Amino acid sequence: MPQLETALDALKEERFEIAADIFQELLMSRPEWIGEIRRPYASALAQWAMSVKNEEPEKAVKLLEQALGMDSNLLQARFELACLYTALGQDKKAIQAYEDILADDPTMAEALFNLAYLRAMKNDYPRAERLYHRLVALCPPYLDEVLFNLAVVQEKQGKKASSLVSLKKALAFNPHNNAARTFLHRTSGGSS
Repeated sequence: MPQLETALDALKEERFEIAADIFQELLMSRPEWIGEIRRPYASALAQWAMSVKNEEPEKAVKLLEQALGMDSNLLQARFELACLYTALGQDKKAIQAYEDILADDPTMAEALFNLAYLRAMKNDYPRAERLYHRLVALCPPYLDEVLFNLAVVQEKQGKKASSLVSLKKALAFNPHNNAARTFLHRTSGGSS
């Protein structure tokens, strides 16, 4: 199967568009090869999408959707697609994508963080708060940011005491978090 070898070589050489084109031609001429082609073809499409996402986000979305149509197990591709949906203002699609990711991997901190943020932006503070609490339990390296966001959604719900506790925890984790310090100063009436 020389064409398959050529496609795999192109993939290794990070010539993703060429690899994807060859895989597509192979699949059209030999649909019975789907088993051998599915994974590398999806990988080529996903990596091609990553290479164009900043300049051509809509094209990257199409490529990722196509890649996930070939192999829906590509968790990082699913996450990147959700991020692109968010960046393009397609919040419903983004929320659904993050929820689907978390159904498969409830410990994916970045997906939890982004979903909580979207929920907060939609004024769905109770859900955002639950998501931030789940994230706090995972203790990501950016825990102070999580605690700060948690404090904001708690304050939006009138939970001032909980908000103050979250802010103090954020500052205990990172004393240099100026946003948390400023918010604590403002919400505690100047006493911290």
